[in-house]
Amino acid sequence: MRISLICVHAAIFIYATRLCALEIAPVEEALTLAQFSRTGQVHTVLVLSDDDSAITGIDISAKTGSYPDDSFDLVRDKGYKALAQYAQLDLPQLTIPYEKLLPSSGVFKHHIGVGINYPEHGEETAIEPEPFLFPKIAHGTGSRGFVTTELDELLDYEVELCARFDQDIHNLEDIKTAMVGLFLCGDFTDRAKLMRLIDTADIQSGIGFSDAKSKPGFFPTGPYLVVPRNGSNFLDKIRLQLSVNGEPRQDSSVNEMILAVDKLAAKALETGTQTRWQYNGVAVSLLPDKMITKGTALLTGTPQGVIFRPPSTGYKLRNILKYFFTGGFFKVGPKRYVIEEYIKDSLHNKNYLQPGDSVSLRATYLGDILVVVSTPR
Repeated sequence: MRISLICVHAAIFIYATRLCALEIAPVEEALTLAQFSRTGQVHTVLVLSDDDSAITGIDISAKTGSYPDDSFDLVRDKGYKALAQYAQLDLPQLTIPYEKLLPSSGVFKHHIGVGINYPEHGEETAIEPEPFLFPKIAHGTGSRGFVTTELDELLDYEVELCARFDQDIHNLEDIKTAMVGLFLCGDFTDRAKLMRLIDTADIQSGIGFSDAKSKPGFFPTGPYLVVPRNGSNFLDKIRLQLSVNGEPRQDSSVNEMILAVDKLAAKALETGTQTRWQYNGVAVSLLPDKMITKGTALLTGTPQGVIFRPPSTGYKLRNILKYFFTGGFFKVGPKRYVIEEYIKDSLHNKNYLQPGDSVSLRATYLGDILVVVSTPR
């Protein structure tokens, strides 16, 4: 019954949000590419329109006889100009519903996450606004689906711009010469797990983030990969938005990022081979292949508006007093005690995402994502 009610809620919300078509970038500015699978082959579609339930465009795989798993390979092999010209021709078009589109992130699982890359997000979380990196180890999922939350989790949302390159990146010169593909993505977090694992003395270490952000379903991706002709100019036009049950929560331009895509990639190359991060109790590196492997997604961080707020000074003081008066010091240290009280209070007050909530993510030219929160079956 719970799952059925959640599905009804999701259907109503999704219907209500499909009121207008989504804007597709002009081919003079960017190629918008979506993929679907048919008879064992991956087809790449040059997207011309999107009614927020299905994309319509030209099957350039069928036209060229090329069916690469990564749509980037078509751009490399045929060239940007040649693919853009298909939009000017009177060619047959096909329509593919969102549910049949493959994740725009591709098939890789080991990605690069970024913390605190927007100044106001640093302010709201009381973390120094200096971007830091961590491995996000999760397969991307499609733009329509569910994310599960356990009874002891504090599920939080983040809308982000994601990027990936058309080639392996070994050095700074590769960053300059590579093509960049952009897509919308979500980065869900179990804040309870993060608070328990984070190194509060060195948040920049990224410890705890991989575990809290790598659960299956925590990496939903948009319906298509967008390859700009001019990356820097194109980025200035992108605005990220997120709402929960129709209520706006996040809204920011990506040009507010502290470090742009190229700077983040350079930062990853600088420190990525170190094994200073952890995942499931095992030391891991940011770049297991000692380079940014083609297909690796770079999550560029989220703007302000997430659910999490750190415990206030007053909250800490009240619980420290409670800690001493109730004999909490016989069980745990004061810092851990405050964290556990915060988690317990947040669960009781239902401050975080709850089963049945609908999370909508959207970005200029990058389509949208609709995710419904559910409990495990």
